[in-house]
Amino acid sequence: MGFAKFVVVFYLGCFAAYGDDHILSRVRRIIGGRELADGEAPYLAFVAAFGTSGGRMKRSIFRSSNSFNRDPTSPENPFNDPEVFCTGTLVNDQWALTAAHCFDGSTTSGVSLRDPSVWRLKLGTPLLSRTAGRSSRLEKSWLSRIFGFKKISNPMFVEIDRIEIHPDYTVDSFARDDVAVVRLREPVSFGPFINNIQLNMDDSYPPDDTLCRAQGWGCTEKDGGRSDVARTVDLPIFDTAECATVVDTEYALCAGYIDMNRGVCSGDSGGPLLCNRNGQLVQVGVTSLSNTADPGNFPGVFLRVSKYINWIRGITE
Repeated sequence: MGFAKFVVVFYLGCFAAYGDDHILSRVRRIIGGRELADGEAPYLAFVAAFGTSGGRMKRSIFRSSNSFNRDPTSPENPFNDPEVFCTGTLVNDQWALTAAHCFDGSTTSGVSLRDPSVWRLKLGTPLLSRTAGRSSRLEKSWLSRIFGFKKISNPMFVEIDRIEIHPDYTVDSFARDDVAVVRLREPVSFGPFINNIQLNMDDSYPPDDTLCRAQGWGCTEKDGGRSDVARTVDLPIFDTAECATVVDTEYALCAGYIDMNRGVCSGDSGGPLLCNRNGQLVQVGVTSLSNTADPGNFPGVFLRVSKYINWIRGITE
């Protein structure tokens, strides 16, 4: 079945496809691919809140069964079971980029998800259960030389104090305008495990069939639990003409396969679509939508970063 067979309509706060009864939802997971290693994606941020209200379930981001402890900076609470989460990327030392739809709704106590106080970011590691890295003293010791210990990241737990959502975004936005930036309360220092990503500024890039990659935390199969380790999956830029039958390709792009069980599918919401251009990794997309009924077997939909570069820079620089 071709991607072009989808006729997109609004349905109960989500998107349905006539004829095949598939639903496109906010993205929940990486399917296929592999786990990221320490330092491989230093720009990646795990963006977590305390819970959601019961409404708009098909539009909501990932919810788990256990509540979120209100002291996420504690090593005893390493972000390993939040009720609500997205993925984001650092664009500089005090701002992260993610999807606007992550902030729809409210916490279980009725606080708006647009309130910065309910959010925390975890930086510096793809592993959610990690609370500390190996000590630098051990790194330099004779034990390191004998046993070949490698330096392991030391994660940071960061509060945010500002959320900026694109002014044209609505809960019915279909990838277009689905972009937000959040400000870290304090700047972070860059190093091998925490760094920023370069944003694509060229509207003509990437061309169709460019092999790119999507990254994020989320379950690895339909209806499964989220992964403890961020994952990456290679996805080609999908045919623009077919993508245009579903979304406005001036503001969005599609990437992925048909019937390959590989792709994005929520936890991955707000995460990056990245391409290697002339030897430099650049973020070309922000993960927005996927097919709910068969998530690994249809392309995902991503906001096109280049169309929003001036808005992003106007706030973050």
